[in-house]
Amino acid sequence: MSKRASITDVAKRAGVSISTVSLVMNNRPNVAPDTAKAVRDAARELDYQPGGGPGKKRGPKPGPRRNLLSRQIGVVLGGYPDAALRDGICTALVQGIASICGTEGFQAVPVIAPDPEEVRTLIRHAKFDGLLLIGQPANDRLADLLCRVPAVQLLGLPPDGGGWDHVGFDGLEVARRVCQALAEEGCKTCWYLGMQRFVYHQLAECMEVECRQFGLEFRTVAQADYFAIGPSGPVLECGALGRDLAPLLADPGTGPVGVFAENTALALAFQAQLRERLGNGASPVRAIISDSTPCCLHDGPLFRNFVDLHVSDVARQGVDQLLWRINHRNEPRARRLVSVSLWPSA
Repeated sequence: MSKRASITDVAKRAGVSISTVSLVMNNRPNVAPDTAKAVRDAARELDYQPGGGPGKKRGPKPGPRRNLLSRQIGVVLGGYPDAALRDGICTALVQGIASICGTEGFQAVPVIAPDPEEVRTLIRHAKFDGLLLIGQPANDRLADLLCRVPAVQLLGLPPDGGGWDHVGFDGLEVARRVCQALAEEGCKTCWYLGMQRFVYHQLAECMEVECRQFGLEFRTVAQADYFAIGPSGPVLECGALGRDLAPLLADPGTGPVGVFAENTALALAFQAQLRERLGNGASPVRAIISDSTPCCLHDGPLFRNFVDLHVSDVARQGVDQLLWRINHRNEPRARRLVSVSLWPSA
């Protein structure tokens, strides 16, 4: 087998330096036409192929790489693929992110799939500039992917260590404002009515701590089955709510009772169940606080205040933090907390 011609052989045949051969083979303009012709003739005679050595890439060397942006940001519902259907806060977040990204010249692309591995595959194939994750990642493989791309988590528990950035609420602040409002209404016991949502993950623990500070007894009822996903969207399971209301009424605690409900629809259903079970009897509940802005509740005598989570501020801070992270990948990770406020129903 004959030996493959090298760049040195071509340089000797053409009577030029090796660097000149390299310039000609890579189509550089700063070579005299006659010299370039001599090099190409020598290469043709020797059947020389640029980059022909073992394990080397053939053809001209690539030019400098450019960091081209896709101008797309992935919005991932981490671990809660149906959250946009059953959670108003999540829906408002997605809408706010899309609007803010549009003003910044980016397109927000929701990434929703029932299988976490499918979510991971969609992210890898899309080549987003960055990711906004709503809630905790669904599994370790997705979490590992988030550590390798610019990513910001909105709401839920902040990540352990420095995996990615986080924007959320201070659970103690929410609990303190709610307990203070219930205490001012003259309540002696607090019922915490929840759905085990990622927005208020571990808030019940914060509520228990703050209840002690304000001299309130604490009872909690938090079940994931209060809402189910039906063919046309979320369905409130009033039967499940009534099931847990019965033991509360049997042992309400020291009255009067104040209720914090994680969802306005849940608070309305609770009030309806309460009236149905008590009839004309006296109710131990004096005040209800919900997590959302009043919606046709101005005339509800039990509704006193509403926690405003400032979802638009969360969306704005999340997008701003992600755009900063895209340009500062090696900077220390950050955590941001958005303040909440309490709106009177009157």
